[in-house]
Amino acid sequence: MLKKIWKHLRSDWIRVLMALALAMLVYVSRSDIFSNQTEIRELSNIPVKLEFPNSNIINLNDKENTVSVTFEGSPQRISKLSAEQISISVDITQSNLQSGLVEITEKNIKHPLGIRIKEINTPRITVNLETIESKKVPVRITFDSLHKLSENYTVSKTAVFPQEVMISGPKSKIDDVKEVLSSPIPLDSSIQDNFKYTADIVPAAGITTVPSKVECEIYITRTFGKRTLKKIPVSILEAPHKDLNFSYKLNPAEVEMEISGPSRIVHFLTANDFDVFVNAKNITKSGEYILNIRCNSRSPEVKIISITPLQLTLTAEQKK
Repeated sequence: MLKKIWKHLRSDWIRVLMALALAMLVYVSRSDIFSNQTEIRELSNIPVKLEFPNSNIINLNDKENTVSVTFEGSPQRISKLSAEQISISVDITQSNLQSGLVEITEKNIKHPLGIRIKEINTPRITVNLETIESKKVPVRITFDSLHKLSENYTVSKTAVFPQEVMISGPKSKIDDVKEVLSSPIPLDSSIQDNFKYTADIVPAAGITTVPSKVECEIYITRTFGKRTLKKIPVSILEAPHKDLNFSYKLNPAEVEMEISGPSRIVHFLTANDFDVFVNAKNITKSGEYILNIRCNSRSPEVKIISITPLQLTLTAEQKK
């Protein structure tokens, strides 16, 4: 009989069972599972993670939400407890949007085993929730500086594609947005022709745009200035006659001229830069003649817009 018992004790599975029983005995003797002693501990600044199942709601508060919770447990477990071991998450609903408050309950708090929640010291937090809305607004092109263009050139027209973009963001931020701006388009003195440029959209903080870039067409033209010159004397173009000798009188003897051209030229011109005359080559006898006033600019870049008057009276008298 004793031999059979000894034989069973020597088998592997018996030794395994005995080892497990011994380990359990040691664990129970050293653990606090049957201890009646408890301690409490308050943990502050536990972060609250807000979950947004409805993607059309956003929290405008930048500050992290935290709460304070008092926990209960054995002295050994309480002493090792830290805020990093606690996680709190709350699903945000439409009711939170309306009230601006989020309730914290025990079901929102995850903590280690063997620890109990004694009290939620901060049962609610304040949030600044808003709905996210979208609308279309026009795009306005901007430049780094129009003064960087050459003196005689300017931006005459711009075109942008698309002309409107879709902006999205909190309702309070997009309500007053009437347009969005492109990133400044660079200009310099070498630009004299039309050009295309891909510009970013620069929305306000917290607002997104679709698309985020636009294609811009910039039209460049030369700048022309206008100016009126007064009291320009009229000269007489006459052919020499061997047998005729005339004296002439003009009425009026001076005219007024409106000109246009590059600003750098127009504003420095004088009467000496124009040929203003009447043609008296065909006059062969004394009398009064109505003649057209002719004028030419000595600068090919300057255009004569008008001359006042267009005609004058020439009185020719043959000298004795």
